[in-house]
Amino acid sequence: MGKVGHFSMGQVGQHEFVCQSEPIQIFFLYFCRKMRNYVRKTDRVKVPSDVIDRAVAKVLDEGKSVYSVAILFNIPRRSLTRYVENKKKSGLEEQNRPNSVSLTHHGYSSA
Repeated sequence: MGKVGHFSMGQVGQHEFVCQSEPIQIFFLYFCRKMRNYVRKTDRVKVPSDVIDRAVAKVLDEGKSVYSVAILFNIPRRSLTRYVENKKKSGLEEQNRPNSVSLTHHGYSSA
């Protein structure tokens, strides 16, 4: 730790900061510290899953628009779009997956 002028900052991260003015010292003490209290800035998960399922069903089964259903259920439009797309993908994967294994060919293949 070095000392120049009036104030010595010490090490912040891997760098040693030495300053001579109090505003700079206050700036580094405020912005270069670790986060202590996390405040969530999004309300993405606040919609219950049953409401999301009903909204996705209204879009896919009844053919309603994502925009109108998002307003009706008070869900962010982009989130509802993502849920609908994921439901469509999972539905296609289930249709392509065979329910039972059927063997139509026995033995070696003739090439």
